[in-house]
Amino acid sequence: MIISKQNITGANLYVNQMRIERVSQYNYLRTIINESWDNTKEIKCRIGKAKSAFLAMSSVFKKPCTQCFCME
Repeated sequence: MIISKQNITGANLYVNQMRIERVSQYNYLRTIINESWDNTKEIKCRIGKAKSAFLAMSSVFKKPCTQCFCME
């Protein structure tokens, strides 16, 4: 991946005479990074993860014996 303000095409990177594959996006520390710095996929992914976590805990939220304790 090449991150630049200008559109760069045809650039190749070699390490020890081996060509490194160019990708348009990748995951780094559970964050989606792409060439265009468009974060809509990252936002959708995080919303999906939060939704699945909330649905996994829905049985806990629906229990009538669940009490909330607030410290004042």
